[in-house]
Amino acid sequence: MIIVDLIYNLSVLAALSVLSGFIDSRHDRKSASGKILQGVLFGAVAIIGMLYPFHFVKGIIFDGRSIVISLCTLFIGPLSGIISSVMAAAFRIYLGGGGALTGCLVVTASFLIGLIFYGKKAQGKFKSTRSDLYAFGFLVSAVMMALMLTLPAASIRQAYTVITATVMFFFPLITLLIGKVLLDQEENKGYLDKIKHEKLLYQTTLYSIGDAVITTDIEGAIRNMNPVAEQLTGWSEQEAIGKKFTEVFTIIDEDSRLNVENPVEKILHEGVFYTLTAHPLLVSRNGRTIPIGNSGAPIKNEDGEITGAVLVFHDQTEEHTARENLLASEANFRNLFQNSPVGKSITGIDGSLRVNKAFREMLGYSDEELRERTWMDVTFSEDVRQSTEIFQAFLDHKINEARYENRFVHKNGTLVWTDTSIFLQRDTEGNPQFFITTINDITERKRIEEALKEGEEIFRHFMENSPIYVFFKDENIRAIRLSKNYEQMLGRPLEELIGKTMDELFPSELAKSMIIDDKKILREKKPVVVEEELNGKYYTTIKFPILIDGRPRFLAGYTIDITERKHAEERLNLFSHTVKSINECVCITDLQKTILYANKAFLNTFGYSEPEIFGKSLEAINPGSGIPMEKIFASTVLGAWQGELVGRKKNGTEFPILLSTSVVLDDKGQPIALVGVATDISEQKKLQGQLLQAQKNQSIGTLAAGIAHDFNNILGIVLGYASMLERSAGNNKKISEYSRIITQAVNRGAALVRQILTFARKTDIILAPMNLNDLLNEIISMLSQTFPRVITFHKEVERDLPVIHADRMQIHQSLLNLFVNARDAMPNGGAITIKVEKLTKARVQEKFPSADQDFYVCLNVADTGEGMTDATRRQIFDPFFTTKEQGKGTGLGLAVVYGVIQSHHGFIDVESTLGHGSTFQLYFPVPLASEKIISVPIEAAAESVGGTEMVLLVEDEESLLEMVRLLLESKGYRVMTAQDGNEAFNMYGRYTHEIDIVLTDMGLPGMTGMDLFKNLKQITPNVQVLFASGFFEPDLKSELLKFGAKGFIQKPYSPDEVLRKLREALDTRP
Repeated sequence: MIIVDLIYNLSVLAALSVLSGFIDSRHDRKSASGKILQGVLFGAVAIIGMLYPFHFVKGIIFDGRSIVISLCTLFIGPLSGIISSVMAAAFRIYLGGGGALTGCLVVTASFLIGLIFYGKKAQGKFKSTRSDLYAFGFLVSAVMMALMLTLPAASIRQAYTVITATVMFFFPLITLLIGKVLLDQEENKGYLDKIKHEKLLYQTTLYSIGDAVITTDIEGAIRNMNPVAEQLTGWSEQEAIGKKFTEVFTIIDEDSRLNVENPVEKILHEGVFYTLTAHPLLVSRNGRTIPIGNSGAPIKNEDGEITGAVLVFHDQTEEHTARENLLASEANFRNLFQNSPVGKSITGIDGSLRVNKAFREMLGYSDEELRERTWMDVTFSEDVRQSTEIFQAFLDHKINEARYENRFVHKNGTLVWTDTSIFLQRDTEGNPQFFITTINDITERKRIEEALKEGEEIFRHFMENSPIYVFFKDENIRAIRLSKNYEQMLGRPLEELIGKTMDELFPSELAKSMIIDDKKILREKKPVVVEEELNGKYYTTIKFPILIDGRPRFLAGYTIDITERKHAEERLNLFSHTVKSINECVCITDLQKTILYANKAFLNTFGYSEPEIFGKSLEAINPGSGIPMEKIFASTVLGAWQGELVGRKKNGTEFPILLSTSVVLDDKGQPIALVGVATDISEQKKLQGQLLQAQKNQSIGTLAAGIAHDFNNILGIVLGYASMLERSAGNNKKISEYSRIITQAVNRGAALVRQILTFARKTDIILAPMNLNDLLNEIISMLSQTFPRVITFHKEVERDLPVIHADRMQIHQSLLNLFVNARDAMPNGGAITIKVEKLTKARVQEKFPSADQDFYVCLNVADTGEGMTDATRRQIFDPFFTTKEQGKGTGLGLAVVYGVIQSHHGFIDVESTLGHGSTFQLYFPVPLASEKIISVPIEAAAESVGGTEMVLLVEDEESLLEMVRLLLESKGYRVMTAQDGNEAFNMYGRYTHEIDIVLTDMGLPGMTGMDLFKNLKQITPNVQVLFASGFFEPDLKSELLKFGAKGFIQKPYSPDEVLRKLREALDTRP
């Protein structure tokens, strides 16, 4: 329906163009009356269009008024535009409806656009070509479409959907068509005015300087002569009037000199026009001969009767000379034609070709080859129709000249683009003779145009996808091109940004600064770099002028969002000042250990100046004594390193430092630098030494008091029950009961010794792969049977938990201590929750920065007991510190746990709140090549067995010596005894071949067990020796094993263990 309505509007517009031409023929459109009439006409047409519009919805119509108003203003002028706009706007207001405001805005915008282009047209900047008129119509239509946003909200979307395609396609075309009609009328009016002027000029010229004119009556008598005729004939008009024509006008043949037929007689008798075809000579009154050219015609009255004749002639002296010059000129023309640098062609009406050298070379043909071809033969097939139509238009007198782009086919088959100009040469009677064509090769220009088109497409894609903000402004500081990302920056569609000033786009202060910079660039013709802030973001903008013919016509630039960089710079600046200001020594090196930076504290502490160390190798300045540089470097590259070292100043002074290093990674996680932070701990070491000594003295006192107290209790029990044994002779029941109590007391003492040794880290650590889950299952199974039923266990173990390398017995003891403490903290019952999980180094370093393993197994033991205060929590790992009642705890349990974890290179932490329970966290390092193990079976105790071998028993404690002798003999062994090392050595020397094995105490008088072993090996290199002691130094134990010791028995003696170890040693003899 909208198409039909637009056709109605188009017919009205066509009528408009006819009426406009009619009025213009009566009242010049340049006159005031003409402008008013044209304005009324265009306004009336706009109203008619609104009477027959396309009805979108009630109150909203679409018609061609935007075309009418804009074309009226463009071609007639502002006055006519105002009249037509007022009429159209008034009528639209009269019609009313929801689209009235939009309709008035469209009228106003159409007038303003027409007014702007009217000014450009007057300045010659708007040529009114087809492309210009189409672009003009497109702009008017685009503005109208934009103004549709002022329609009622409910109609906007539908309006765009219904009419956008139609309006944007047809309206520019209609504007082009009607504009072309108006333009042709305008041009035709100019042509008519020109003709009138030329006619007047022609008449004036004719009477002033025209040819000679003689008129006669019917009898051939002269009536009048003009001054030129007087001059040529030598007769005055007064003298010639009434005389026979032949008396005054005598002509002879130029070659024969004979009289030529009187032209007047021929005209009067035959009544025909007469023209001399020969070249006669006029014989003037004074006998001078003058070459003339003449023609004549009969003079007729209103009835068509001949009343006389008129003869027009002129002096052809110059033409005579010109003919001679013409011959020379023709020769010159042929030379110019052939040697013209552009293609030339004389093309016959039948298409035959006569071409010059340039055209031949352009197409690659010889002259003979082209003579055999026609214009259409060498024209590209797709352009033949165009050329045919143009040639036919010439022949139909529709055009007098033409210029168009045409493609020819080169002899080698390639296309040649040309700019072709054609003129049709006609004879004097208007008959077509031939076409004169000028052909310019524009193939290269076309290639450049295609490249420019491709470049424009590339530029368009660049502007749509550029990550930086790109802009172009005109000399009035208006945005003419913007990259698409400006929509996001300014929060408006790109269409609303183009053409706007800086004040319309940016906040006033920023806009003012931009305008100052832009004017400076245009004035000084130099680029400028500025930093700007908008909506909390920072930008760097580079602007520069675009010069055309040396004059800055445009301004362009690009803007980069540097907000992140700005913040990074601020952070970096803060970091730089912070590093400079801190008291710790900070040094940064590259991966080759070259010093890149050192802060003031580093320079002051080590006594160097910046030039002395910057760019130097860290090893070259020798910053410490005995520093394992390669080890530290390797650990740092892998992550970090921390430890205490001895630093060395420039003057050689050594001092203790605490060094922490870490690797600096780039965005890809690759190491790029190393940073070290060193602290001079001289004063700290001094204070620590003093404090350590004080704590050591206090701990020794506490330890001695605790050991004395516990052992006195144990000895009291043993002594008391031993006395009771003496008085219970014959009472086997009491003897058995008292013996059991004494055994328990001894075991308690042995356990106390083991805890003291573990706390002091004087026991052997036997590391082996261990699965914490298996150990937990074993302990929980045991404690579930022994702990009160009101205490429950909850266990959460992460799947695929890696194994750790640990001493199973020590970890068993540590966990048992934790569980017992948890039980004692919940006298009324509660829950013990055990959670085991794998953590990364980064997680562990949050609490323990010195953690250096990639992974750790974290064991959490949490209870719901009484909890503890901060003061208690700070002391729980101190030896013999306990909150339990007298006799219910030694105060070594948690101290042992702490020692075990430290010896395993792990960490321990505790969290507790009074009244809310406690949580202990144990961190065990996971070895680099950890593997899952299912379980480690616990070896069952071997049955006590005996033998018949000879044993040399060496013990300085007589009662122990006797006890063990009796034990061995009871099992069938033969026993020799000695109470010191010398005695044992002599005895072995006497009975070397009888003694099978030696069981000796370590702490012998005279000669130690170690010295005895070495001396015995002098006698028998593979002597079999078992050692017994209450304590084995780990280093000494390792040395004995290297020497060939068969085993070790821990005191106090356990009969089963003595028999088992002895049997094992004997059974493994070589």
